[in-house]
Amino acid sequence: TIGAQAFFKCGELGEIVLPPNLRNIDGNAFQECWNLQISHIPARVETIAGWAFYACTGITSLTFDGTPTTIDAEAFFKCNNLAVINVPWSEGAVANAPWGVPNATINYDYDGG
Repeated sequence: TIGAQAFFKCGELGEIVLPPNLRNIDGNAFQECWNLQISHIPARVETIAGWAFYACTGITSLTFDGTPTTIDAEAFFKCNNLAVINVPWSEGAVANAPWGVPNATINYDYDGG
């Protein structure tokens, strides 16, 4: 688990790779990490809480490697540069899409191709 506010306002935090055994990303975990760059959410992630990635404007594209049980409706709120989200599930399989980024394109049933 990455705990609540673990990297809160770490504006200089740059490119990271989330660990493959990660299961939960708690609320505000990366809030206002403007330079944060991640490209994948690991397959074992089950929950992404509210405002986990609030205002992480460095994230431009994101691919889910698995299917979380829960993604809060505002998990990626104000991630204004997040333009593409690739997910391996069908539309409606995980509630609350687009998770706070209304202008993002969500590619459902994405197989990595």
